[in-house]
Amino acid sequence: IDDLIAVVDYANNRVLAFDHQFKPIWVSGNRENDTFDWRGAYYIDYSHLHDHFVISNGSNSEIGVIDTFGKKVKTFGNDVLGTPFELAVTKTGDVIVSDTTKFQMVWFDGTNDYNVKHIFPFPEFLGIPKTVTSISNKAFAVGFVGNGTAYFLLIEKEKLDGKHNVKKTRPRFNFSKTNPDGFSLEKGTEISQLYLKHCASCHENGKYGAPARG
Repeated sequence: IDDLIAVVDYANNRVLAFDHQFKPIWVSGNRENDTFDWRGAYYIDYSHLHDHFVISNGSNSEIGVIDTFGKKVKTFGNDVLGTPFELAVTKTGDVIVSDTTKFQMVWFDGTNDYNVKHIFPFPEFLGIPKTVTSISNKAFAVGFVGNGTAYFLLIEKEKLDGKHNVKKTRPRFNFSKTNPDGFSLEKGTEISQLYLKHCASCHENGKYGAPARG
């Protein structure tokens, strides 16, 4: 955010904040009588709606909430999540979470105390849902790994007859094995820009064990 950089320190079960000159500001660790403990904290995002951070707390099967001063506020999702991995906050403050052990995505309502809004279960043969990116209030992309391939699935929400249905579409990415520097999209340059901005730094060359494109 504008005045700090928040970093999850997975191995040490803590979250740290730095200013934009990279000087430490605060550390959210585990102390006696805390609202909750960090156990496998992994991925963080910021909610502009509530001015707080949400962090996947994998080993506790929950999402942790801390304010911009590092104070632990609350948790949510432990009644539906198995192992939350990556998450994304939408423009309206909702939180979408990938769940690697229950093979699902869970969409929490940011305007209603993070109650469950939708659950998207996936068959295990699709692989493990790990990454998630919010594209709009009606669509998000899920990254799957672990079944011999790595790919994105775009999920769009339609409103039909007053009810919300889920429309699963084939991945729109067309990665070229012969030309690793080029990929095309059937439509939607916004998705291409999201990939290049948030994903390409690791997935173009397979850094840090990330599945490489192609």
